Amino acid sequence: MPPDSTADDAGHDNTPGNEQHCSATAEQSTAGNSTRSAARSGRDKLKALQQGQVEHQLDQIAGVVPPKRVEVSLAEIAPVLADAIAHQRGWLSDFAGDTVSIDADLYEVLLAYQQMRRLNAA
Repeated sequence: MPPDSTADDAGHDNTPGNEQHCSATAEQSTAGNSTRSAARSGRDKLKALQQGQVEHQLDQIAGVVPPKRVEVSLAEIAPVLADAIAHQRGWLSDFAGDTVSIDADLYEVLLAYQQMRRLNAA
């Protein structure tokens, strides 16, 4: 390139009136880098989350981490369980060995109901 050229070392045309084009190109480049960086960051976060989930599952299998517990009302869970039992859903057997915490009063009522059903069946 001749020494009196107005192009910079990066190959951009710095002639008068072309500053707007250079500025727009720089902004597009910055936006593209930002988008790629955000996508890379998102992938990294997803990978870390997946790795954390795998580690948590392995810890649960090993018995290192207590299982999560959720409290729900009987009114919320009973219809779903009744429907699953009535339709003999296979996934129920997956949880057959799990323990369920209930109030002692409810347990006594359930035992009494169970005895009543047995007596009526006999």
